[in-house]
Amino acid sequence: MRALVEHPEQILLRGFRSEEVINAAGVSQATFYRRFATKNAFLLAVLDEIQAPADCTVEAVRHTVAEQVAEHANAGRAVVRALAEQYFDVLTDRTTLTKNLLTHLFATGDPRTARAVASHFRRRDELAVASVDVAFARSGASLRAPFTTRSLAVALTALVDGFRLRTDGDPSTVTTNLVTDTIVALLNGAIAKPDRHEHIDDVLTAYYPTADTAVLPRDLRAAILGAAREEFSARGYFAASMQAIGERAGVPIGTVRTLFPNKPHLIIGALSKHVTELAEAVADDVKLGRDELTILGNHLLRLAQLTASETAFMDALLVALAHDARGEPDGLLSLREKVDLPAVIAPVIATAQAKGVLAELAPPDELAATITNIQLHRCFTRRGNPPEENTAFIVDLLLHGLLRDSPTPR
Repeated sequence: MRALVEHPEQILLRGFRSEEVINAAGVSQATFYRRFATKNAFLLAVLDEIQAPADCTVEAVRHTVAEQVAEHANAGRAVVRALAEQYFDVLTDRTTLTKNLLTHLFATGDPRTARAVASHFRRRDELAVASVDVAFARSGASLRAPFTTRSLAVALTALVDGFRLRTDGDPSTVTTNLVTDTIVALLNGAIAKPDRHEHIDDVLTAYYPTADTAVLPRDLRAAILGAAREEFSARGYFAASMQAIGERAGVPIGTVRTLFPNKPHLIIGALSKHVTELAEAVADDVKLGRDELTILGNHLLRLAQLTASETAFMDALLVALAHDARGEPDGLLSLREKVDLPAVIAPVIATAQAKGVLAELAPPDELAATITNIQLHRCFTRRGNPPEENTAFIVDLLLHGLLRDSPTPR
């Protein structure tokens, strides 16, 4: 291990010779070969030693951070500086860094080492999460979207690793002050005031002038809807503002509100044509003489495809409809009427019930709403699945149920 860490260039020049290892360790050949029957067994033991985790635990980190927070009266920069000074020598230790670099090198060709490297990163992320959690536990602060506690931990770990690499080759440039200032800068950008629902893009907004609206986009409606799609995707329905949408589109807020008085009207403007297309597709299936179950399956697939292609607006639709109607009753009433997804398939369900194909568990419109909601819930909770996979699951669940055989009478 010492030879590998202190003189890796000699390993490249002369190879890993067991005789040198035996002499350096001061043991006999017999002892060495009893412990390591083959060279491969010895190399595996070396890799295990390189990958051995540090003794730092989540509980220890939480305790240390809590002590610093109490000692420095919750003063953010002072806490970060104290932690940087406390852990600086450990993090920049050359032996530890060399071991880490070697594991990355070996991981490219050894799955076992690759798994150890991934585990090492996850463990360090847990330590970073614990630090942030304790440091801001009493502040009520939140993270600017799209940061999460986990992604912030990854960013902090990557930041520290960058300083560790620079320290190894150019130690004079990396100081505790620089490390502290950089971490504080990252935290200042990522952490928002409580209940503000801010986005990381807001950090630099003050340094860029508002878009020049003297020359308006040629297609105002498309520009505004495109900006709304980006805002909803970045911030979510409630955090997005009409003002921000207008600025992103390069359109004055007065003009934006003339075309779209409020956020529900933006959803209607984006989705109403898709609802019409869904209705036309169902009507075409009926004209072609397809059976009701096939039509239902086709519709659910198209609905899943729409959810995948218009995720931001479909997400906003569900949030707006689920919100308390007292907040904006006229807008929500219009939204329910203009983007009435259950109404698309309700007539087909009514026909299937009349033919005895589907059970009359509830009126057609209620069943249509239930089926639509289940499909949308599946699509939004399984965003990584293709539309076909989500649809196949829901169709199988709804049409064939969970029972394998007829229930046994009691």
